[in-house]
Amino acid sequence: MKTIRIFLVCALVIGLFCAVATAQDEVPGVTEDTILIGTTGPQTGPANAWGAVQRAMWTYFQALNDAGGINGRKLELVILDDGYYPPNALANVKRLVEEEEVFAIVGVLGAANAEAVKEYMDESDVPWMGIIAGHRGISEPPIDNAFVGYPQYYLGSQALTYYAVEELGIEKIGVFYQNDEFGSDGKAGAEKALADLGLEVVEAVPYEVSDTDFSNHALTMMESGAEAVVLYGTAKHCALFVGSCAALGYLPQWLGTSAISDPVMIALLGQAWDGAIVANFAPNPQDDSESSIWYREQLEKYAEGEADTAVGTFTVAGFYFAEYLVEALKRAEEPLTRESLLEALDSFENVTGMFIHDVTYTDEDHRGQVTFYLMQADVEAGELVKITDWIYPRE
Repeated sequence: MKTIRIFLVCALVIGLFCAVATAQDEVPGVTEDTILIGTTGPQTGPANAWGAVQRAMWTYFQALNDAGGINGRKLELVILDDGYYPPNALANVKRLVEEEEVFAIVGVLGAANAEAVKEYMDESDVPWMGIIAGHRGISEPPIDNAFVGYPQYYLGSQALTYYAVEELGIEKIGVFYQNDEFGSDGKAGAEKALADLGLEVVEAVPYEVSDTDFSNHALTMMESGAEAVVLYGTAKHCALFVGSCAALGYLPQWLGTSAISDPVMIALLGQAWDGAIVANFAPNPQDDSESSIWYREQLEKYAEGEADTAVGTFTVAGFYFAEYLVEALKRAEEPLTRESLLEALDSFENVTGMFIHDVTYTDEDHRGQVTFYLMQADVEAGELVKITDWIYPRE
């Protein structure tokens, strides 16, 4: 009898082990030692400066891998180039899921690109987190397997506008914006804040991604008499617009989306960008906080190429967006599956890591971080200086 009991126990243990091993083997992109992740972004094209975000994700993962990985697994990242073109983003995501068989998607950069892949991702069971798009359409209503990383453009624009009116005393505010979900939400945020204050946007000037000449855009804004201008566009397009305004001798107070809160704008515009105020959501990459010091050390150790080693918002944002995955993996129960990762994301409540700040997800709210702080460009010093504490949305 004793022999039979031992045999039965051993059989149960072996059966359980085999079941767990089989379940793990069936999870796309996951082995005992590795986790395969995919992302797509503009490595080329009109928004190629933002391509550093995905490459900084890779740098962050290399640093973690050398420290032992996450729960003993190393993170592998496949980066595909979409050129900031929505059809390419969709094709890339399909390739990552169906051919590369990644475990999860991190990122997808740009509002129009995120919109292009939203339906496909919604129909899949693939976790999609750290989404690099802050338009309301990607989170309202929430998608079960999609967790936004970029704080809403709508809220960032409000933070900038409230500050301009209440702290700087400026009431004539214009908006220069990309004519898509990204720019339109930035415009809507400024309109909302001004309406709350009994004011209106004095001029709203849209542009298309294909535009290269901004002389007419600049003239229209100057003739409006706007004393401050909210900018919602890529670094390239905003630099061309601001440069065109400067050529006319028109230098209002610039109020920039977090998407251009990088020292690259100082390099592109010089004195024309001095005093510009921008929103930010990740740690100040140039300060002496523990997270920023660690980030700079990893850039120096692992990053390759001038753009990838540059200390600034674009590279620290790569660490920020990737941390949504890292924090979820730390919380996910074993055996690791897509379902356990989604459950871990759903459990986020006021999560603050090295880079993300006060993130909560609920069944009704997948926006992620909703806080910003403001920074001001100091051209002489070649850096951005923090000028506010964290700003939370107003009721």
